[in-house]
Parts: sequence; structure tokens; C-alpha cells
Amino acid sequence: MGSLKKTTAGSGVAVDGLNDLVKGLNDLANGKEVKKDLRAFHKGIALKVQGAARTEALRQTVQGRPVPKRTKGATGYVGGGTDRVAFLDVRKTNKFARNLEFGRKYQFVPRYTREQGNNLNFSENFTGVFIPAKDMKRRVYKEWVGTLWKETGKFPEGTKYGGYVAEKTIAKETPTLQEKYADDLTDLIKKSIKANK
Repeated sequence: MGSLKKTTAGSGVAVDGLNDLVKGLNDLANGKEVKKDLRAFHKGIALKVQGAARTEALRQTVQGRPVPKRTKGATGYVGGGTDRVAFLDVRKTNKFARNLEFGRKYQFVPRYTREQGNNLNFSENFTGVFIPAKDMKRRVYKEWVGTLWKETGKFPEGTKYGGYVAEKTIAKETPTLQEKYADDLTDLIKKSIKANK
């Protein structure tokens, strides 16, 4: 079966030799069942981190006030697993999760009406304007931490975003996960092979 050795991979947990082991399962008659158990194992790890990330997301505040839509944004942190890895995804389709993770560079300000003393010559269809958040009297979103998400379109393991939720949570959870990862994985594979003979 090969030897397994746990290592730190960026902000996650990896096992030396796991790729070779998973490839070797292709030669076993019951290899598909064992891979299924590996996916469930990694998914379980990811769900623990997902729960911690969502809890952290719900704590996010700016100047003592909750970050807008943080409850909806918390659902954008989704754990998943394959037969080789557990991961935490920040959904690109959840703009509130991205606001929580990376902050906002610009803040939307709705159109002022004449009754509010606005003398600017806006058209009737003008709905508002985006103003640099740093220039606002009261910041609503976290300070913007970079454009790497936009440039790469993904959230790679170990990348130091300086994000507010995911990276912080993963770094906090990893030491605990590492303690028993290799042993639990080895036991799972032995039991799965035996059960699916």
C-alpha cells in the first residue's frame, strides 16, 4: 500500500504517497468503493472547516457594526472533498462572501434626491455612484486586500491573500487536523479495502 507521511502544504494538509496510492486503487476490483470512502473522509474534514469559516464570517464587523449581508455571505464558504484532498471554496457566485473575504474597494452610494440638497445635475435614470471606500466618512465593508481573486479566478491553497475569513480559518484549523490525519487515513483505507472485498 505504500508508506504515508503527513506534511504541511501551504495552509492545508497533505500526505506524501497519497497520489500513488489512489492510482494503485485503479488496479483493485473494489478500488471505486475505496475511492468513494476517501471522498467521504475528505468531505467530512472540509465540512468541519466550512462550519468554522461560516462562524467566523458571521462575526465580521466594521467599526463595531456588522458587515452588510454577512449572513448571506457566510453561505458562500463551501467545503468539498475528492479522493485526494479536502478543500474550502469561496463561491465566486456569492458576492457577499467575496465582500467578507476581500473587503470592498468601492462603496455604492444611492442617488441623492433634490430634497436631500443635492445640486448635482444627475439624470432621472441615475441610480447612484461608487465611491472609494477609504474616502467614505463611515466605512461599511472591510478594507480591500487585493485583486488576486479577480486575476486568477480561483482560491488556491496556501496563497497568502490576507483575507478576513477563509485563510484565517484554515490556518487555525490545520494544526488540529494534522494531528491524526495520516493515521485516520491509513485506518480508513485498510478498513475500506477489507469491507469491500
